[in-house]
Amino acid sequence: MKSERVPSWSKRLRCGSLALAFLLAAVLCVAIGRGLPPLSDAAETGASSPKRAVTVLHVTDFHGSLLSEDVDRASGKPVGGAAVLAAFVEAERESAGGEAILLDGGDMMQGSALSNLTSGAAVIEFMNSLGVDAAAVGNHEFDWGVKVLKERMAQARFPFLCANVFLGEGKQRPDWAAPFVVVQIAGLQVGIIGVITEDTPFLVNPKLIRGLRFDEPSAIVNEIAATLRKEGARLIIVLAHVGGAQEEDGRVVGPIEALASGLRGVDLVLGGHSHTIVAGKVGSIPVMLSGSNGRRIGVVRLEMDAASGQSGVVEQRVRTTFAEEVRPLERIEAIVETFKKEFSGEMERVVVVASERITRSRQESALGNLVCDVMRDAVGADVGFQNSGGIRADLEAGPVTVQEMFKILPFDNTIVTMYLTGEQVKQVLEHGTSESGVVQSSGLRYSYRPEAPPGERIKELALEDGSALVPGQLYLVATNDFMASGGDRYSIFAEGKDIVNTQILLREAVVSWMETLRDGGGELAAPELGRARRLSQAERAVEETVDY
Repeated sequence: MKSERVPSWSKRLRCGSLALAFLLAAVLCVAIGRGLPPLSDAAETGASSPKRAVTVLHVTDFHGSLLSEDVDRASGKPVGGAAVLAAFVEAERESAGGEAILLDGGDMMQGSALSNLTSGAAVIEFMNSLGVDAAAVGNHEFDWGVKVLKERMAQARFPFLCANVFLGEGKQRPDWAAPFVVVQIAGLQVGIIGVITEDTPFLVNPKLIRGLRFDEPSAIVNEIAATLRKEGARLIIVLAHVGGAQEEDGRVVGPIEALASGLRGVDLVLGGHSHTIVAGKVGSIPVMLSGSNGRRIGVVRLEMDAASGQSGVVEQRVRTTFAEEVRPLERIEAIVETFKKEFSGEMERVVVVASERITRSRQESALGNLVCDVMRDAVGADVGFQNSGGIRADLEAGPVTVQEMFKILPFDNTIVTMYLTGEQVKQVLEHGTSESGVVQSSGLRYSYRPEAPPGERIKELALEDGSALVPGQLYLVATNDFMASGGDRYSIFAEGKDIVNTQILLREAVVSWMETLRDGGGELAAPELGRARRLSQAERAVEETVDY
């Protein structure tokens, strides 16, 4: 038996009236449910059936991956796709005797041609059919603006949760931001609280979230959890679009660890955002992240003692969704096929043939170089910059389709131009250089020391032709509107002169450039590397003696 959900209008419940909200949710869960009994007096006292088992299924960062296109890197076997993921969900539900809750950790829509061409509607229809009980709001849920997000929320038969977003400087949430929902499963009231990473203002184009504030979530969660407990919730789950990782020794690290370590009265934390796999604990709280793109499904089985109210983990695992292990669900295949047919002509159009695989990286990459070169060429700029995180997939050898370009450049970024001084160009590089990578660039040659303090990382900086970059001279710079608006904390672009949003979509500029190459009889090859040279240990030792 599947968990009962509150009707869509109840998504407007607010933290400010938690007691009333909980009571309404609890009554509705029984009234519209399928006969799940509440805990009996005997169960409460432990006289009979003192143990209750609840299975929680978790997917996150689906990013519009409706089609079966992915391959597991370790085994080379096909994984994921909507119909395959759905088959795994159904199998886990059956294994749990129907007593399962399905939760989504956010970033479900943005990322594929089929999803983007429908502004996420195709994904929501899939998630409705999948029977999602609740979803966290992820940072990429804002990529088409709040208006479209509200349209997708209205379409969804499940609530989107976000407890730590507020309007302006006050304590009022937007009318679309439901902080929690209550579901009934195995005779238990389960409170689910949703939160989003507080870094969202630096991950989303600022114009799309103007007027919104994203607070540190732990204190907010603790307040809601305490009230839900008082009103009768027996289990509390935090559904967080917050990332992290797990060390070889099993330790959970990163923002999800910081969040979980500050929580009280919580039975389970489910994360997202970082596309990583975590199945561990922070203190006594089980924590899970289930990868991304439908390649994994998380399974947590909790057992609660009805007498003591204590919960414990019976099972915690992340399964890879190997296509060979299940029979894809036909009803899901039919949904995907309907949308695919509508857009098949455009999605399958070949724009160029690639003679080799062109890869992306957080370091200088061939694909990053290509994107920056095209951006720079499209507007006649001296320099081009692209954030590595805006390039979401490698470009495979062979025919390159529009569908593949949506996977590589899924965000509808436009090209912005401005004039920066040579010194400001250097500041962009300084900000974009660290041990974890470099900003992608065009028109420049430089060496760098990522471990050096900020302001001292960039060395030997010159233009593409080898001429010096003059600190006080103005250069025409091209970047995307995300970076130009301060995304990834690139505040320096706001200081540029004559800032112009060309309204040229970066993805369309790259596709147009590829089509011109194709029409001229050429094939796509990877640009050479060497624009950003990381100094070796020996070079660093010599460089230390040189006065720059």
